Amino acid sequence: MSISKNKKWIIAGAIGIVTIAGALAYLQYKKIMDYVIKFKRIKINSLDLNFIDFNLYLLLENKSNVEYTIKSQEYSIYINNKFLTKLQNQTSNVIKPKSFSEIGLNVKLNIGDIRNALGKGSILSSVLSPEKILIKIDTKLKVSLFGLTINIPYVYETNLKELTTPKQDV
Repeated sequence: MSISKNKKWIIAGAIGIVTIAGALAYLQYKKIMDYVIKFKRIKINSLDLNFIDFNLYLLLENKSNVEYTIKSQEYSIYINNKFLTKLQNQTSNVIKPKSFSEIGLNVKLNIGDIRNALGKGSILSSVLSPEKILIKIDTKLKVSLFGLTINIPYVYETNLKELTTPKQDV
């Protein structure tokens, strides 16, 4: 059984279109994976001797031409390489193409847990030398893209001085 010349051209053309579409989708995926998360601001909701409740606002830069949705977020927080807490957010966030999108996260912490992570005497040193207090946020985002759900990891490291210095809006 032989395939006619016209059918061969149609098959070759279809293979070419699928290959080009796959390459373009892969390039967009690579741009999505070249994201940047920046700290924007903190809004204190309540603060007492035992607990702090605040909203943390981050900016996520989407360098791709594709809009996607963050389905869930998980953050493991470390202070001076000591685990502090794990935060989770199941709220969906739409990330616009070629722009920064704001992501909000509510944080409730026990002050005692912060003292334990900092160690003895470190609360005073954090006020006097905030650049010596290292903060690491290990992020796992679950993203819906092209009808697929993918996991995106990101590690953000900074110090308390940099974290509490106001940034200009992007």
